[in-house]
Amino acid sequence: MGHTGKQVNQKTNILNATFRALKQHGLPHLSYDAIAKEANLSRQVVRYHFKDADTLMVALCDHLAAGYRDSLVSVVMNAKGEQRLELFIDYFLNIRPEFTKPEDDGVFDALFALTKGSEPLQTALRSQYMLLGQVLTHEFMLQYPHLPTQAAEEMSFLFVSLMEGHWKMVATLGLSPEHKTITRKAVDRLIQSYVNNHAEMEPLDKIWKQNSGI
Repeated sequence: MGHTGKQVNQKTNILNATFRALKQHGLPHLSYDAIAKEANLSRQVVRYHFKDADTLMVALCDHLAAGYRDSLVSVVMNAKGEQRLELFIDYFLNIRPEFTKPEDDGVFDALFALTKGSEPLQTALRSQYMLLGQVLTHEFMLQYPHLPTQAAEEMSFLFVSLMEGHWKMVATLGLSPEHKTITRKAVDRLIQSYVNNHAEMEPLDKIWKQNSGI
């Protein structure tokens, strides 16, 4: 039991060290040696827990997702009614000072860059964003039960796209994070456009499902 606990702690330490190394120095400087130094462990211990880069990056992806799940459960999911959807959207755009999302956008940019050479990482990231989209679709349907399911799915997809685009502009191109107010207003306009025009639409197949060509 103690040995297993030590291994879990070491793996968490390595994942946190990988996060810090990516955030501070970027993808070009990431290596097992850099991670080992950041974790205050030997390179051999890091390789023991994560034998290849795919395994390490997928584990980091899952580690970050777990942090989001914990935050959403504690901050958003306990809210009710309209406040719940508002908190959900505000959380991902970092609008409210009383609860902030992790400063991990540069790290996620690095993970996205690595997906071209890593099918496991692409699968892990895609699954996380699909889950986010499905949860948000559910929240839209709860808030606006008169809207077609298709409308809720489209709104969730567009919100995730706006959110991701905003944080890429901030993390990668160095624009001010205060641009979040522009994105938040755009989301409100987007929602109102669907609320004001909710005629049945021709279904768009598999909005939050994997493209069969991938």
